[in-house]
Amino acid sequence: MVSKTIGWGFESLLPCHSTARRPGVFEFPVPPANMANPFRSIRIFLGETSQELKKTVWPTKTELRDSTIVVFVASLLLGAYVALADFSVYNWIQLLTNWVRS
Repeated sequence: MVSKTIGWGFESLLPCHSTARRPGVFEFPVPPANMANPFRSIRIFLGETSQELKKTVWPTKTELRDSTIVVFVASLLLGAYVALADFSVYNWIQLLTNWVRS
């Protein structure tokens, strides 16, 4: 067998095996004691989520309609402002480039 590290000055800083292991004997890894069952934590999370959703106060139809109208009008106003600003900047740049060219 030929070693690929001879002559390269390679020295491993980390041991390949713990000194507590017996050579030639396979041992199953032991999970840490603080490791929780993931399905249990998911079930707890879903239970807490459903409890919190029961506490929420949902808007009435009137509140929902009024909020929707406010969002729609605000979107239209913002869109009109952006379109006007874009159109203005475009025309100013066209005017300046025409002055420079002529």
